[in-house]
Amino acid sequence: MFLVSRREIADVEPTVYIKGAASLGLGVACKMTSGQLAKCAATDMPEYIINGPQRADGTYPVIRVLPTTTFETISTAAITADKIGTAVQMDTTADKVTATAGGAFIVETTENASNGVVTGHFKQPAAAG
Repeated sequence: MFLVSRREIADVEPTVYIKGAASLGLGVACKMTSGQLAKCAATDMPEYIINGPQRADGTYPVIRVLPTTTFETISTAAITADKIGTAVQMDTTADKVTATAGGAFIVETTENASNGVVTGHFKQPAAAG
């Protein structure tokens, strides 16, 4: 799951409540699709991180993803030190990262192990062209 590790600014993103698809878990990276939250695909730029369970009204507490927020998560494969500063993809659950290049998660630190802790921030991937 994506957890806030640190913030570069003192302000804290407010929790907002947005309707979402069923079964989104804590720490899942989401985007807006058809007016509601949906789990991100591997190379998507997340807009929100789920911050709690779905409420009776169908909304989830979420925080907005900002480039000034560093998140901590787990890697599904060893992310080596040479990947620091590069972008990797999220896994299919959208709550971990892989060692595959080309995503929106910029690696800042790594334990260099499968199921190791990785920190980083999200940045919109460059447009292909």
